[in-house]
Amino acid sequence: MVPTIRSFTTLWVTSTLIYFSGSVRTQTIPECNVNLGLFTTQDFSPCEVLVTAMTSCARNMDPNATEYTLEAVSSQSLNQYPVPILDSASPFTSCDCTDVSYNLHQACAACQNGLDSNVTLRSLWFRGCKGVQPLTLFNGVSLKLWMTQIYEPSFSVEKAVQVDQSGNPLPVTSSPVGTSTSSSSNNNSGGGSNIGMIVGAAVGGVAFLVLLLGLFIFFVRRRNARKRIPPSAEFM
Repeated sequence: MVPTIRSFTTLWVTSTLIYFSGSVRTQTIPECNVNLGLFTTQDFSPCEVLVTAMTSCARNMDPNATEYTLEAVSSQSLNQYPVPILDSASPFTSCDCTDVSYNLHQACAACQNGLDSNVTLRSLWFRGCKGVQPLTLFNGVSLKLWMTQIYEPSFSVEKAVQVDQSGNPLPVTSSPVGTSTSSSSNNNSGGGSNIGMIVGAAVGGVAFLVLLLGLFIFFVRRRNARKRIPPSAEFM
């Protein structure tokens, strides 16, 4: 799907979001300038869904949690949303260390800047996390399938649109710690090759020693056999 420029050009929009806790809040949310094809059926942008999901996630753990604040990506360094930083005092930390948060932050940035926006690598996003947190943190939040997928090595708008349109999840290719399973497989296969080389060298070394020992025994027996022949017999 080719993204189209939306008719409005303002960078910010004031949206009234109704959260699953039942409270009504008003927040200024960064406006999407490009329709990536990832809007919800209620026409909510990825940025709007991100605020709703993060707020609901935090309030699942702390009912008194404040509303999640989302600034325009243009105000961030390198036009990228900052990666999670461990902060036990913030209920948003665990919510940030999820694929839902990672995917929605990248989609929100892309809909502001376009497909050529800087996408944060998934491994970099989770580098400061104590593992990838479960999606159960978002219980009660209505999430589309593309928001929950694991994108390696980084979020892809094309893949997200494919999942959203087909309804089929992506193949699982990553481990729970945010690194690619294919990399682990390559490392494991490399280790297997090294073990095979070591075993082969050991077997070859043993075979060579056995050959030397056999030759040594052969020549010793031959020399002893000559010594046992009577001297007169040698000239008969």
